[in-house]
Amino acid sequence: MKPLLPLKPIALTVFFVLTFACGFGQDHYRLAPFRTGAAVGGGGIVFAGARFYRSSISPLTLTQVQGIRTKGPNTFDGLFAGGRYSDDYRRASDVMNFANLAPVAFYALPKYRGEYLTLNIMALEAFTLTAAVTQLVKVLAKRPRPFVYHTQDIYDPHHPDARLSFFSGHTSSIAAISFMMAKTAIDINGDTSRKRKILIYATAATVPAMMGALRMAAGKHFMTDVMTGYIVGAGFGLLVPRWHRL
Repeated sequence: MKPLLPLKPIALTVFFVLTFACGFGQDHYRLAPFRTGAAVGGGGIVFAGARFYRSSISPLTLTQVQGIRTKGPNTFDGLFAGGRYSDDYRRASDVMNFANLAPVAFYALPKYRGEYLTLNIMALEAFTLTAAVTQLVKVLAKRPRPFVYHTQDIYDPHHPDARLSFFSGHTSSIAAISFMMAKTAIDINGDTSRKRKILIYATAATVPAMMGALRMAAGKHFMTDVMTGYIVGAGFGLLVPRWHRL
């Protein structure tokens, strides 16, 4: 059977792009083609595998939904979860998710332009690794979303997506991008004052927190879902620049 995509040309193209990036604007970061390729490629494979498995997840049965509603969420999540599905908040979070493209514009600013390609490949690396871990945990955990616990049923509680609450992919991805942009901004502006560093990180911390709030208001995630997504995304966002720092 022939592969669906011409994998060899794609692999060669990725390799040469990474190789070019390694010699482009190396003032603060350096990419290693094989290491970065393994991170992006490996993360992509894990993500694709998790998404494929996701399509085979069985929907909740009526008996399971009734049992979930009888039991209720844990005490901690129950304190914060309204639980009712809101399409307006869901749409707002989807619109905000376009902020993951921010590095494309941010790194075009004069201060970062010399390392534009390197920085955007690093952003892709952070995003891919975060997405891979997020999707893998989702399909393994199969945690019911908050709206499943309510009788409102505006969103079908039997849909397979209703079992993908843990943890929040919207929150993890935006946290990865926000914290990576903050870390690289501080690294490249080496004379940044302490007050300015606090301001940069406070801004980076606020954006994913807003996303998490929207996802909870939409009834798509519990507090522990967005907290975990926040930590995982922020971790990759801070670690990837450190990994490539000269």
